[in-house]
Amino acid sequence: MPSSTSSSEPGVVAVDRAYVRRVPSLRWPVVALAALLLTLAATAGWEASMRQLGLRAGDLDDGDDYWVVERRAVDAGPRDPIVLVGDSRILFDSDLDEWQRLTGRRPLQLALEGTNGGPFLEDLAKDEHFAGLVVVGMAPTSYFRDGVGVHDKALAHLRDQSPSQRVGHLLALPLQRLLAFLDTDYALFHLLERHPYPERAGFDPGNSPYYDVWKLRETSEGRQYRMWPRIETDTYLQQHARLAWHDFDGKVVDDAEIAKVIARSKKWVDMIRSRGGEVVFLRPPSSGRVIVNEDRRVPRARTWEPLLALTGTYGFDFRDDPVSAAMQCPEWSHLRPADATAFTRIYVGALQAHVPWLGHHAPGGATHEHPDRG
Repeated sequence: MPSSTSSSEPGVVAVDRAYVRRVPSLRWPVVALAALLLTLAATAGWEASMRQLGLRAGDLDDGDDYWVVERRAVDAGPRDPIVLVGDSRILFDSDLDEWQRLTGRRPLQLALEGTNGGPFLEDLAKDEHFAGLVVVGMAPTSYFRDGVGVHDKALAHLRDQSPSQRVGHLLALPLQRLLAFLDTDYALFHLLERHPYPERAGFDPGNSPYYDVWKLRETSEGRQYRMWPRIETDTYLQQHARLAWHDFDGKVVDDAEIAKVIARSKKWVDMIRSRGGEVVFLRPPSSGRVIVNEDRRVPRARTWEPLLALTGTYGFDFRDDPVSAAMQCPEWSHLRPADATAFTRIYVGALQAHVPWLGHHAPGGATHEHPDRG
């Protein structure tokens, strides 16, 4: 506390002048207006710079708060929704508008980047309200493993989301629809972290933030993912994204782990079927070194085929269709938007042809014709 001295007037304490800060005599309304104008000018400049880089307003962020909204919609609606779970491939490679056009129903998108779909299938299996269709998308190295992955707190967030987090999410949405620079992938501190600075001798460059996954997608309402257009055309960003999938030397998944995953899957499938629901599995495209790695570590004959046989489910592997088998992923793991729409048309058509549940639960009870794959 500042020291004080006695005053000649009773009851008055004089403050040592060494600690007194004088408020400068300025025209404060003018200062405030100048600060506001500078802030607006700086914001407009940063917004213009970000738009020149290819960002756009209306490209929403994603994360656990966004996922929770869709998960709560499962229980708020009818018992028989169509729900997509899995990793980023079913996120990027599923066109929800195309689903709705083909079936009259729009799925709820519950897949999460870098995340095993198994625990989310389990979550739906244990939800007594749910009796719908689950489409489990998988990158096989993600599904046939222990652990959840990147979004391992999502299910807990469904229970633990605080009121302030809910309000913050609601406040962020209108701003993201208006401003492009709010894209978290291009936040200033992320850009500084990801600059390729010279590293110390002996430092493993794979641990550098430079090799983290950068911006790959644009996201619209309902967690509809689309590949960011620059990934399609910018060879530098393509090459960087490929480096981010650097786990090309991982171990081959052993038989015990495969058997454990399949046994869990059968249990969850049986629980959902006991309530009148259904489960199908989907293997979206991959290419380049990624698919070579997947075929080495989790070969189809040891994983995919036993999974379908022992669970008694239908599964669509992109390699079983000549059109989707020919699709190439620009960064080896996700489809460009036009191919994602075509792939959705193909796999939904296959589901309609092989999964009676879809016909029984179509609007009005009518089955849908197999769509034209052209």
